[in-house]
Amino acid sequence: MKQGSFARWFVWFLPLVLLLVAAPAALALDGRTGENVVVAADEVINDDLYITGTEVTILGTVNGDVFAAGQTIRVDGTINGDFFAGGTAITVNGYVADDVRVAGTAIIIGEEANIGSDVIAFGYSAETLAGSVIGNDMFFAGLQLQHAGVVDGNLTADAGGIKLLGTVNGDVEVTVSATDETAGPAPTVFMPGMPAVPTVPMGLTVADEANIVGNLDYTTSDNVAIPASAVIGEISRHLPETTTIVVTPPTRTERFLAWGGEQLQTYIGLLLFGLLVVWLVPTWLRRTTGALGHRPVASFAWGLVVYFGIIIGFAILLVLMIMVASLFGFLALDNLVGSTIVLGLFAIVALAVLFGFGIAYFTKIAVGTWFGSWFLGLFSERWGNSQVASLFVGLLALVLLTSIPYVGGWLSFIIVLMGFGAFWLFGRGQYEHKAHAEQAIKPEANLGSAPA
Repeated sequence: MKQGSFARWFVWFLPLVLLLVAAPAALALDGRTGENVVVAADEVINDDLYITGTEVTILGTVNGDVFAAGQTIRVDGTINGDFFAGGTAITVNGYVADDVRVAGTAIIIGEEANIGSDVIAFGYSAETLAGSVIGNDMFFAGLQLQHAGVVDGNLTADAGGIKLLGTVNGDVEVTVSATDETAGPAPTVFMPGMPAVPTVPMGLTVADEANIVGNLDYTTSDNVAIPASAVIGEISRHLPETTTIVVTPPTRTERFLAWGGEQLQTYIGLLLFGLLVVWLVPTWLRRTTGALGHRPVASFAWGLVVYFGIIIGFAILLVLMIMVASLFGFLALDNLVGSTIVLGLFAIVALAVLFGFGIAYFTKIAVGTWFGSWFLGLFSERWGNSQVASLFVGLLALVLLTSIPYVGGWLSFIIVLMGFGAFWLFGRGQYEHKAHAEQAIKPEANLGSAPA
């Protein structure tokens, strides 16, 4: 039986599934919920019981099925039906007439447990203590299993570590899956109220006191020493199924085609975005490339300031958002706390989107158009003045140059800096032009208002 690691980690989703299945029926019946929910020892419930709480304890008798969910769940009483549970620590130390189906971090079948039918468990750790009796089969999938009780039927398990100390009156079929031996325990085992979890070595361990009446069928890549007195039936070992993937290194032609396809995809994406910019904001693009052409060194220098200024701006926005929200919280203005956080996150996301588009597209389009205009201008002034032709040629040159190993990354960074610097110079030029125009209007207005 090859359960695989999927079965072990499925446990983290199973409690939710149990609750979803139980919820519709719970709406139609009286359930119990609270912080510490207890079914007292002298209490008898003649119906199905749906119970949730941080700590759930059943000491009395339930003549029906029990569906339980909580952090710590313990059964010391009697359940004349099935027991379904999902939680962090689950202990069954009483009588359950039918099946036990549970999922949790630590699962314990106590020394006084008597279960009439099957046990199906998923979790980090499962343990059957000496004195416990399972009337039929047991199935476990998780990280580790230690069995010291009695299973009257078959035992099937898939885990990283399995230790057999008790009795199985049927067959044992176990799969020891590959597990990182250096992996630490689940964090939840250190939570308050957690029971002690046994330390089970990785792999399969069969103790001298184990008693397997049927056959032992195990799958593991390790050699396991099995005492002859522990197994009455036959012993069969299987190696885990392995899949060998042969990776054929690509030929020079295949590598070239892959590289060419990647560059072509990049070029087409930039070109389409660039044509959209030429169509929507041709004046902005012309003036930005003009700033690059007239002041390339200043564009690079201002690009450094803008690039790292934006990164610092992210940190300032985040700190400002936290400080303002904390101030509103201190002043008991709770409604403004949420609004401040929403507005702050919106500003950060908006800035990040603009920054990302600037790096990925706008800077490359501006620098590419400028370079293409300069290059084509060497041959024809008319070609050099064409934004579309400059865009086609300039982006092609940029894509090819930035694909050069080692050098391409630095070229891309320089292009981004020059692009941001050109944007800054364009914006500052627009602001200065507007300021000069306003100053020129003021004297004319004063002259027009002078008395004749």
